[in-house]
Amino acid sequence: MDAFEYQDEHYLLIADTGDNLRFRWDYQIIIIKEPSLNKMPRKKRSGISPAWSFVFKYDD
Repeated sequence: MDAFEYQDEHYLLIADTGDNLRFRWDYQIIIIKEPSLNKMPRKKRSGISPAWSFVFKYDD
């Protein structure tokens, strides 16, 4: 997980890349806008959507 700023917006990057036993073929990077939890009503805190994401494979 990482946090970064792009074009004056704050984002969180989530890397779904773990696979110690090599069971997976595809991995994913998910980027979401950093939520402002103080401004978000309690009911909507679980409704975060990706700003963008991509799937990739490691070369073996």
